Amino acid sequence: MFSDSSVGFIASLITAVLVLAGLIVMIRKLNRSNMRMLQFMTESIDAIGEGIVVFDRQDRVALVNPRYSKMMRSNQPAVAKKSRFIGKVSHELRTPLTVINGYIACLVKAAERAAEGADPDRNVAQIKAHGARIQSAASHMRRIVEDLLDWSNNERGRLVMDRAPFAMDALLRDVTDDFRMEIERKGLVLETAIGGAQVMGDRARLKQVICNLLSNALRFTDAGRIVVTLASDRDEVRMAVADTGIGVAPQDHARIFETFHQVDNSDARTYGGLGLGLAIVAEIVRQHGGRIQVDSDLGTGAVMTLRLPTHA
Repeated sequence: MFSDSSVGFIASLITAVLVLAGLIVMIRKLNRSNMRMLQFMTESIDAIGEGIVVFDRQDRVALVNPRYSKMMRSNQPAVAKKSRFIGKVSHELRTPLTVINGYIACLVKAAERAAEGADPDRNVAQIKAHGARIQSAASHMRRIVEDLLDWSNNERGRLVMDRAPFAMDALLRDVTDDFRMEIERKGLVLETAIGGAQVMGDRARLKQVICNLLSNALRFTDAGRIVVTLASDRDEVRMAVADTGIGVAPQDHARIFETFHQVDNSDARTYGGLGLGLAIVAEIVRQHGGRIQVDSDLGTGAVMTLRLPTHA
């Protein structure tokens, strides 16, 4: 199910389509004596700004108003990108829903067999296994919805930061401990070198940053290790998450932090995702007065380095 924010975004997009369609019909009926009304409509359309779906056809309005035609052309890439993104959201949500639906059916059958007394130990084990897979799929859906909500809030300028001094090292230890079991279950080694560090910032948002970086390292690493480090001096805190995963091509280093962007190679597409997580991370870091960068090449793993001022 979509979050309220993602549903609102889609509804706004549909509304814009209907408004634009209505304007085109009205404009076609205009004659020369109605040019003042056309100018008024043009100003209104300018105020709508970005996000109007463009129709690729010759309309009278494009002939009589160059500004309108120019706006339609300039909006095409952004609208196409958002349309692809909506399709990607639908696909990403459909996958865990399919998993949940399938394992619920298996769960019901196993529970029925257990109730009938047929091999109860085996059926209980199956129930636990099916439940774990359902929980994993539900967690994946929750992360998708949370990313959508954060993206929507950021688009509307509502990604609020609640700053206070806290121990970054304690937070990092807590998060790495939370991930340790999952990392080791995948057969990876987790190494940490965490020094003391105090920052002024939003603890919950920076936890979100750390979780996202560790989640990416875990998702894109099939063998080897993940190394987490933290160090600080008087002015700056430096945290790094390094992995031995699939890596990132140099031409994608800056673009992976852009909204809707996904690395365009077969290995990255295998792992899925919306292309929102790192964009949200970059925005949180930016609002803390910090910066984030990636050092990587394809097949060599990646190092994500986060730098934050000690007093944001």
